[in-house]
Amino acid sequence: HTHTPTAMGLKSLGASVLLTGFVVAQTVMVRFSRGEDGKLPYNPATANLITECIKLIVSTIVWWIYDRTSEYNGLAGVNLATVSLFAIPGMIYAIQNCLIFYALVYLEAPTFQVFASVKIVTTALLFRLILQRVLTTVQWVALFQLFASMIITKLGALVSSSSQNEASNLTIGASILFCNSWLSAFSGITNEWLVKHQDSRAPLMMKSIQLYSWGAIINLVGLMMTDSNMITSFGKISPLVWAIIINNAAVGLSVALIMKYADNIVKCFSTAAAVFISAVLSSMFLNFKLDIAFIAGLFVYSTAFFLYFGNHNPVLKSAGLDDSQFWVCSANPMPKSNKKYKQMPKPRSCSDLSLLKSSKTDKFKAKSPTLYHRPGVELAEIDQKNKNCRKNLENSNSCVNSVGGAVRDLEKEAGSSAV
Repeated sequence: HTHTPTAMGLKSLGASVLLTGFVVAQTVMVRFSRGEDGKLPYNPATANLITECIKLIVSTIVWWIYDRTSEYNGLAGVNLATVSLFAIPGMIYAIQNCLIFYALVYLEAPTFQVFASVKIVTTALLFRLILQRVLTTVQWVALFQLFASMIITKLGALVSSSSQNEASNLTIGASILFCNSWLSAFSGITNEWLVKHQDSRAPLMMKSIQLYSWGAIINLVGLMMTDSNMITSFGKISPLVWAIIINNAAVGLSVALIMKYADNIVKCFSTAAAVFISAVLSSMFLNFKLDIAFIAGLFVYSTAFFLYFGNHNPVLKSAGLDDSQFWVCSANPMPKSNKKYKQMPKPRSCSDLSLLKSSKTDKFKAKSPTLYHRPGVELAEIDQKNKNCRKNLENSNSCVNSVGGAVRDLEKEAGSSAV
């Protein structure tokens, strides 16, 4: 079936394409900028600070031009409490950067990338637990396939580098990345919640200003702590490094669009796609060899993409084949001894359970015919049959009443005639 894409769908697609393109450019430019010793010719803390400042300036300019004179520009919703909330993802991002640095000390690059892919799984779990987004069973399979595709692509390099990693280093590095995967997932989910639910009427750029302000402050403090010659470090930035910094800022702004018009899962697929595209470009221009493991990983990713975003998922959700039936409701379950609800169709989510409990007059009553599902019987048909039965019963009652009234009138006339 073909569906006409909505405006939101087009924005989501555009944001994901932008993110993928900028991440590919970031990967290629960073590889070009590395010296012969493999090290970056600049201080990452300096680059991060400039990146945050660029994002802050761009967000402020866009808000000033497009949102300042709008009906609700977001200023009324800004206070100390709301601004402080944006410090949470900002602080977590700073901690992530530190953990990644230490993980790279203990792990080789292929091993690092394999363990870093764990954040796909942790993001999916928090996506379900915190944001309570319902996924079909097929989508869960697709997410684990996405995780597997990232591992398969690095199998060759992982085997060749496994002998270089001592067991102690592998344990420490893997532990650091495992903690970092949960921090990455939590920061992304927190950022998405702030963008979509905290003062939902506020423009995206107003929220970005608050987030990037904290990012600039935190990175400034980090730079002051790690680089005593902070002023001179800015003069060592080459044109290629400036291009990397500007591209990193574009990546951050694209992530903001993803959080607004899509979600963290789309972000995972976009960054994974960038891995494959950058590898293909590297094989064309940087003498990077593609092996069988890479081709297999690309095939697994392609199937995962289809399974997660395919049109079959809405059909599966309407049929009740999603994870809501495994979701533990916070509400107390209904007592089994309650005979009134024994014939009720099984609720598909916790919100449906509250509607089920509130039904008092009709055991098949619900606010929407799609809330419950019972194989072979549609609730809408049951409701319609019940309505028809009630209507026929009302008509029958009116007929009985009219006949009874006519009989009484005849009796009265007969009585008066006899008199």
